[in-house]
Amino acid sequence: MDPDGGPHDTLVKFMLAFTKSYLGEKVANTYPLPETLGAASLFLNTHVFLLGIVFRHRAFRAPSLTSPHDLKALNIHPGETELLLPLREELDDVYLFRRVVQTLIGHVISDNEHITYGMIAVHRYEGRH
Repeated sequence: MDPDGGPHDTLVKFMLAFTKSYLGEKVANTYPLPETLGAASLFLNTHVFLLGIVFRHRAFRAPSLTSPHDLKALNIHPGETELLLPLREELDDVYLFRRVVQTLIGHVISDNEHITYGMIAVHRYEGRH
Protein backbone atom coordinates (compact mmCIF):
# COMPACT_ATOMS: atom_id res chain seq x y z
CA MET A 1 0.00 0.00 0.00
CA ASP A 2 1.32 3.43 -0.91
CA PRO A 3 1.28 5.60 2.28
CA ASP A 4 0.97 8.72 0.12
CA GLY A 5 -2.07 7.40 -1.72
CA GLY A 6 -1.96 6.46 -5.36
CA PRO A 7 -2.35 3.04 -6.92
CA HIS A 8 -1.62 -0.05 -4.88
CA ASP A 9 1.30 -2.32 -5.73
CA THR A 10 0.60 -5.94 -6.61
CA LEU A 11 2.77 -8.61 -4.98
CA VAL A 12 2.50 -12.19 -6.24
CA LYS A 13 3.70 -14.90 -3.84
CA PHE A 14 4.14 -18.48 -4.98
CA MET A 15 5.40 -21.70 -3.47
CA LEU A 16 7.19 -24.47 -5.34
CA ALA A 17 5.53 -27.74 -4.44
CA PHE A 18 7.59 -30.06 -6.64
CA THR A 19 11.33 -29.59 -6.66
CA LYS A 20 14.30 -31.90 -7.11
CA SER A 21 14.23 -34.62 -4.47
CA TYR A 22 17.72 -36.07 -4.94
CA LEU A 23 18.74 -35.37 -1.34
CA GLY A 24 15.26 -35.90 0.10
CA GLU A 25 12.23 -33.67 0.66
CA LYS A 26 12.88 -29.98 1.01
CA VAL A 27 10.98 -27.33 2.92
CA ALA A 28 8.73 -25.38 0.54
CA ASN A 29 9.78 -21.74 0.32
CA THR A 30 7.46 -18.89 -0.57
CA TYR A 31 8.85 -16.56 -3.23
CA PRO A 32 7.54 -13.01 -3.64
CA LEU A 33 7.41 -11.35 -7.06
CA PRO A 34 6.92 -7.59 -6.77
CA GLU A 35 5.21 -5.72 -9.56
CA THR A 36 7.68 -4.38 -12.16
CA LEU A 37 5.46 -2.92 -14.83
CA GLY A 38 8.15 -0.47 -15.87
CA ALA A 39 10.22 -3.30 -17.33
CA ALA A 40 11.12 -3.04 -21.00
CA SER A 41 10.02 -6.59 -21.87
CA LEU A 42 6.69 -7.28 -20.18
CA PHE A 43 6.14 -10.53 -22.05
CA LEU A 44 9.30 -11.90 -20.35
CA ASN A 45 8.25 -10.60 -16.93
CA THR A 46 7.53 -13.41 -14.43
CA HIS A 47 4.94 -11.30 -12.62
CA VAL A 48 2.99 -10.68 -15.83
CA PHE A 49 3.36 -14.35 -16.88
CA LEU A 50 1.95 -15.73 -13.61
CA LEU A 51 -0.90 -13.21 -13.45
CA GLY A 52 -1.74 -14.06 -17.07
CA ILE A 53 -2.11 -17.72 -16.11
CA VAL A 54 -4.22 -16.81 -13.07
CA PHE A 55 -6.59 -14.66 -15.14
CA ARG A 56 -6.72 -17.18 -18.00
CA HIS A 57 -7.96 -19.85 -15.60
CA ARG A 58 -10.17 -17.45 -13.62
CA ALA A 59 -8.31 -18.74 -10.59
CA PHE A 60 -9.20 -16.07 -8.04
CA ARG A 61 -11.75 -17.18 -5.47
CA ALA A 62 -13.60 -13.89 -6.11
CA PRO A 63 -15.42 -14.51 -9.42
CA SER A 64 -15.49 -10.78 -10.23
CA LEU A 65 -11.68 -10.69 -10.68
CA THR A 66 -11.32 -11.45 -14.37
CA SER A 67 -8.71 -8.92 -15.59
CA PRO A 68 -5.80 -6.77 -14.39
CA HIS A 69 -8.14 -3.76 -14.51
CA ASP A 70 -10.24 -5.42 -11.79
CA LEU A 71 -7.12 -5.66 -9.58
CA LYS A 72 -6.38 -1.96 -9.95
CA ALA A 73 -9.96 -1.11 -8.91
CA LEU A 74 -9.65 -2.90 -5.53
CA ASN A 75 -9.12 -0.91 -2.35
CA ILE A 76 -7.37 -1.95 0.82
CA HIS A 77 -9.53 -1.63 3.93
CA PRO A 78 -8.71 1.36 6.18
CA GLY A 79 -6.20 0.44 8.87
CA GLU A 80 -4.81 -2.51 6.89
CA THR A 81 -1.71 -2.71 4.72
CA GLU A 82 -2.66 -5.55 2.38
CA LEU A 83 -5.59 -7.27 0.71
CA LEU A 84 -5.13 -11.01 0.24
CA LEU A 85 -6.70 -12.51 -2.88
CA PRO A 86 -6.81 -16.28 -2.44
CA LEU A 87 -7.08 -18.68 -5.35
CA ARG A 88 -9.82 -21.28 -5.82
CA GLU A 89 -9.08 -24.47 -3.84
CA GLU A 90 -10.05 -26.72 -6.75
CA LEU A 91 -6.94 -25.48 -8.57
CA ASP A 92 -4.56 -26.61 -5.80
CA ASP A 93 -3.72 -29.81 -7.70
CA VAL A 94 -3.49 -28.22 -11.16
CA TYR A 95 0.07 -28.06 -12.46
CA LEU A 96 1.39 -24.75 -13.73
CA PHE A 97 3.68 -26.31 -16.36
CA ARG A 98 1.72 -29.09 -18.06
CA ARG A 99 2.39 -31.44 -20.94
CA VAL A 100 1.28 -30.62 -24.44
CA VAL A 101 -0.73 -33.48 -25.90
CA GLN A 102 -1.16 -34.11 -29.62
CA THR A 103 -4.76 -34.71 -30.70
CA LEU A 104 -6.38 -35.39 -34.07
CA ILE A 105 -6.97 -31.67 -34.61
CA GLY A 106 -3.75 -30.24 -33.15
CA HIS A 107 -2.16 -29.78 -29.76
CA VAL A 108 -3.77 -29.05 -26.39
CA ILE A 109 -2.42 -28.53 -22.90
CA SER A 110 -3.07 -31.50 -20.63
CA ASP A 111 -5.47 -31.01 -17.75
CA ASN A 112 -3.54 -33.17 -15.30
CA GLU A 113 -0.07 -34.18 -16.58
CA HIS A 114 2.93 -32.10 -15.57
CA ILE A 115 6.10 -31.78 -17.58
CA THR A 116 9.07 -33.75 -16.30
CA TYR A 117 12.59 -32.63 -15.54
CA GLY A 118 13.70 -34.77 -18.47
CA MET A 119 11.54 -32.73 -20.85
CA ILE A 120 13.22 -29.55 -19.71
CA ALA A 121 16.70 -31.13 -19.78
CA VAL A 122 16.28 -32.39 -23.36
CA HIS A 123 15.56 -28.87 -24.60
CA ARG A 124 18.47 -27.46 -22.63
CA TYR A 125 20.94 -30.00 -24.04
CA GLU A 126 19.71 -29.49 -27.59
CA GLY A 127 20.51 -25.81 -27.30
CA ARG A 128 16.88 -24.69 -26.92
CA HIS A 129 16.10 -22.37 -24.03
